[in-house]
Amino acid sequence: MKILKSLFAILLCVLALNANARDWSLYNSYINSYYDGQKIVVNDSNSRAQAFGMFFTLVQKDQEKFDQILSFVEKNLAKDDLQNQLPNAVENTDGTDLLANFFIAYNLLNAAAIFENKSYEEKAQLIIDNLSKQSLILEVNGFGKVFAQSSNAQKGEFTISPSNYPLFVLEKLDTYNSSFKELFQGTLSAIVKGSVDGYVADDITFNFDSDLVVKPSSLGFKDAAMYYLWLGMTSDATPNKRLMAPLYKNYFKTIVKELSVAKKADTFEHELTGMGDFGYDACMLLNATNKEKDFLRSKLKAHNYKKDEYQNLVLAMFALGIDEQRFVLDANGSIIVGE
Repeated sequence: MKILKSLFAILLCVLALNANARDWSLYNSYINSYYDGQKIVVNDSNSRAQAFGMFFTLVQKDQEKFDQILSFVEKNLAKDDLQNQLPNAVENTDGTDLLANFFIAYNLLNAAAIFENKSYEEKAQLIIDNLSKQSLILEVNGFGKVFAQSSNAQKGEFTISPSNYPLFVLEKLDTYNSSFKELFQGTLSAIVKGSVDGYVADDITFNFDSDLVVKPSSLGFKDAAMYYLWLGMTSDATPNKRLMAPLYKNYFKTIVKELSVAKKADTFEHELTGMGDFGYDACMLLNATNKEKDFLRSKLKAHNYKKDEYQNLVLAMFALGIDEQRFVLDANGSIIVGE
């Protein structure tokens, strides 16, 4: 029954998609500030900026800009070899950004449907296949296989970053590569175990017996807050969200008490401190309810985002895009946009 209700809610959202979705002042500001005709420029032309840029041009059905950014990713970050090379995190360097590559593949899968062009899906499949071959994948007692951020064999520890695993992105990629199902479930199991006191740190450390290793440096700032944004964006009809969202209900309740979002989550001292900025507000908007949601929404919509506030603007666009029904994500992570 809950699934039927969630699906019905999605249907209502689809029917109510903002008729003026293409007329979006935040998107216009974003493009004017960071798009140079080929790519998104933020300090350096990193892959994460391109991945998010592809997402926003996609939900705006701006295929010309989407293709320009994709071309930059292929030629400059993947060195014209998408078949064998994951896009690098930064141009002319080695090393990749897991979140960026998840997002790029996700964008391409959705672009195949939105722009009705199968070639995007073929490129997504290349990235997905390379992710399964070139990422740091560990076999961990108690979790099974996991995507890891880093590993220290000498200490017998590994680290994952929860914000690297947007649930709606994983749900979409899961349908295109059978080996991902085990990887995603193992990684999500680790995040669940790492959710100390109902919140997460930017990076979570475990030993290879899947025991959580909490250190004084186990702190959650804006990277951790992004994890809650991804969770809030995920459809309520997604089974994994219904399992995971209740883990953080006590953290979400702190918004009710304080009418603000804590800046630091300390999993070592078991406390929440400080007051986060507009980026934190954006990350919590979709998890808030009633007057607290109205309050956060009004703050985000009233704020005048300056050019040096790239991250806060991007986070606000993700949150307000769904809140204002400019796009909807279904239970499988597919993007639904209006005409």
